[in-house]
Amino acid sequence: MNAALSALADLDSAPATPPSDAAERRRLAMLERIVATPQTPAPSRPTRSPGRARRRIVVAAVGATVVLVPALLLGIHRLPHQGGSASAGLTSADLASWVSTSTPRDAAQLSASAKRWCIDATDGQAGSRASVRIEGGDQRGEVATMLITRGSDLDLCLADQAGGGGYWELVSSADSPLPTVPVREVLLQSAGQHGSDDVGTAWGQIGSDIEAVVLHLGHRDVDATVTDGIWSAWWPAAVVGDDSPTSATVTYTDGRTATVPVHTL
Repeated sequence: MNAALSALADLDSAPATPPSDAAERRRLAMLERIVATPQTPAPSRPTRSPGRARRRIVVAAVGATVVLVPALLLGIHRLPHQGGSASAGLTSADLASWVSTSTPRDAAQLSASAKRWCIDATDGQAGSRASVRIEGGDQRGEVATMLITRGSDLDLCLADQAGGGGYWELVSSADSPLPTVPVREVLLQSAGQHGSDDVGTAWGQIGSDIEAVVLHLGHRDVDATVTDGIWSAWWPAAVVGDDSPTSATVTYTDGRTATVPVHTL
């Protein structure tokens, strides 16, 4: 009997140890945002290989499909498709405009429509009535990326230049602050594919000695956008692939470069 129970325990998908209070709050916030948002039916997901599936957690609710790094259940919110053959709210034209090297943009250089979409998309958070500040980000083709500070909340958002659709994710809040990162480490906080796996996203943190990051993703290298110690990137899965980054080439503040592993918590 003990052997049978032990075998069943090995198949249990529940974590071996209870999640922390912060992780539980993030999980509940994520589900609340997904359920509260009207969704269009998501296309069926292609079957993943068993090895890759073990590296991801899939959460499906009200037609939404979200894929997360298992270590962190952060608040991901995917809005409905906005026309065309879109994923994560991006159109086919948005995906076709993608480039692997981003162009840095400060807040004034980002389109007013993209900024308005991101402000409106993140406005429903609890305690979000504080003043909003948009940090600089980047532009890849027709899609802008930015960080939004609202009170104690920090969000990562990407939206097309016309403000027709996009994606956002809670980065940190008062009860879920970001960890301290060693000065020469690249940390992956979240990575996933959205919609019918057309769009991949990833973000994380870098140590204070790093000023630039090039991610090694599938069969392509992708420049990450770096803003205030947060790095981020997005890509069309058809062009880059759908694997999470496991290594990166970094440029240190002294000008030297190195290829380093991308760590997860």
